[in-house]
Amino acid sequence: MGFKRLANSMLNAVMILIVAAAQALACPMCNANVASAENAADTAQTINAAILVLLIPTFVIIGGLIRLVYKYRHFYVNLRTSDSERDSQ
Repeated sequence: MGFKRLANSMLNAVMILIVAAAQALACPMCNANVASAENAADTAQTINAAILVLLIPTFVIIGGLIRLVYKYRHFYVNLRTSDSERDSQ
């Protein structure tokens, strides 16, 4: 039950960041580029889409690392236990 809750929380956080990314993560250089463009609306939409595209691999990598840490969270404890069992035999 704990993993489902964690996964749901992570999914919600990712969705909130994706929605907010279009407005909040635009750098000042991108804003200056949009402001000086002839067709500012089209340029802004293109830059916002590019920001979202660049965020996707980042979230996939971070999610994969979190999944690996969660999957092997007891590996060292199990390794130490098996060493103790071998020593006692």
